[in-house]
Amino acid sequence: MQVKIQPPDTLRLGALEVWVDDRARSPHEQMAIDEACFRLTREDQMPRVRFYRWSTPAVTIGYFDSYPIEEARPTIRRITGGGLVEHGNDFTFCLALPSGIPASQVATAARYHWI
Repeated sequence: MQVKIQPPDTLRLGALEVWVDDRARSPHEQMAIDEACFRLTREDQMPRVRFYRWSTPAVTIGYFDSYPIEEARPTIRRITGGGLVEHGNDFTFCLALPSGIPASQVATAARYHWI
């Protein structure tokens, strides 16, 4: 039996700009593009998502996290929080939501479940 779960109205987006970036990029490029997406969303209020892949395994750390002491992979800070994340062959995306829409006000755990 297949069940379709409808998200609450607060988690619906009227529009969404989607970018499937098929070019593998360096960790520094990826985080710079994520930051640019964040800033553009803040400016134009358009929700956007970008899917991408890495040119090399890397580690990203949250905005307030310390750099790992013994890490051989490139390590770069994200503009967001969220702790240490290992990247390589993972399915990576950046979702930027304008602060004025209801979905951006939902608790983080509920938003992750929705995604």
